Amino acid sequence: MTEAQKQKLLLPFPASDIEWRTAYTNTEKTKGFAVPFVNSRAIQERLDEIFGPENWQNEFTVAPNAEGKSSAYVCAISVYSPERNEWIKKSDGSGATDIEPVKGGLSGALKRAASVLGIGRYLYSLEGKWVDIKPRGSSFVIQESEYKDLAVHYNQQMSARKKAQKAGNAPAEPLETNAAPKAAEKPQENTTGIKFRVVKSVVRNGAKGTQTALTLETPQNQLITGYMQGNPGLRDGQIICNVKIEERESAAIGKYNIIRGFEKAA
Repeated sequence: MTEAQKQKLLLPFPASDIEWRTAYTNTEKTKGFAVPFVNSRAIQERLDEIFGPENWQNEFTVAPNAEGKSSAYVCAISVYSPERNEWIKKSDGSGATDIEPVKGGLSGALKRAASVLGIGRYLYSLEGKWVDIKPRGSSFVIQESEYKDLAVHYNQQMSARKKAQKAGNAPAEPLETNAAPKAAEKPQENTTGIKFRVVKSVVRNGAKGTQTALTLETPQNQLITGYMQGNPGLRDGQIICNVKIEERESAAIGKYNIIRGFEKAA
C-alpha cells in the first residue's frame, strides 16, 4: 500500500454518506444520543476508487459465545499490495443489532474493519448529539425530523476541523455539545452485592475526553443504560458488581444515569 493510498483512506466523507444511530437513551426513552457512522456503500466505493474493484475483498465469519451461540460477526477486509506481492488483511467484529440483527451485525463488522484501515476513523473524534427518538421493535430509532439538524451538526464540526488543520492545529477539537449536561444530582443507588451483565459497551472519543455508554442487565432481566467517563475496558457479557449509579435530570434530555464506578466480579 502506497503512502498516497493511505492518505486517501483517511479522507472525510460528505454528510450525505453519514448515517446516525443512537448509542444510548435517557431514562424516559424520549431522547437518544446520536453518533455518526459512514454507510457501507460509501466504504465500498472508496475501496473501489483507491484499489480498484478487483484488488480488494471482504469475508465474514461468526464468532460464537461461551454457550456456542453466535454472538458477533467478524469482517476481514483484504487489499492487494503489488509492492509486497501479497494481500494485506485487517479485521474487526460487531454484535447483532436489535433491528435487522444479521444485516446490522454484518454492516457493523464491515464498518469496524474499514476503520482499522483508516476509513471513517475520524468519526470517533466527533461529538454526537441528543435527538428525539421513537420505538421500533425492541429498540429505538431517530425521528426523521432530526436528520436535517444532524447534517448541519456534522458539517459544523467538519468546518471547525478543517479550519484548525489549516491553522496547523490538527486534529481539530470538535464543537462543544450537551453530551453530558450538568444537572441536579440524586443520591447514588445502592447496588451492593448485585451482579450486572454488560449487554453493550460503546466507547466514544470527544471534546471532553473518552466517554463510555453502558447497557447493563439486572438479575431480574431489566436493562439499565448509563454512561461514564473514560474507557473501563469492559466486554459484552462480562459480569460486574457494586455498580455506583447516579440518576440525573436535565431540562434538555430528561432523566439519565451516570455510572461512577464498579467492581469486576470474580
